[in-house]
Amino acid sequence: MTCGGVLAVRAEDWKATGEYVWHITGARGYELEKGHTYSTDESAGKFFNDKGKGGLFDQANVKCFGFSDADTINKRIKQGGYCVITDTDDDHAYLRYEAVALLVLAPWPSSS
Repeated sequence: MTCGGVLAVRAEDWKATGEYVWHITGARGYELEKGHTYSTDESAGKFFNDKGKGGLFDQANVKCFGFSDADTINKRIKQGGYCVITDTDDDHAYLRYEAVALLVLAPWPSSS
């Protein structure tokens, strides 16, 4: 649909659902103090749109880089970073992610 020579885009046209297959390409961790670690990591993968060929970002390469700040003493973890998505037409997009959670440490089940 065009409107005044401009292509009208619906929000659902920009919703991509599918499978993201990834692997870690690099990571480095640091112990800041006992029970408190900070790490950086990079991952790479490919996104497969459920709609298949022609679907938004189908077969797109995805590179992510982020951090994790885990403090077992205060029982919290914070994670965040960015992902850059590049499709087969060399179109680019990026997304930011972040999460904060409380750590619940439970004893490992015994084998007895």
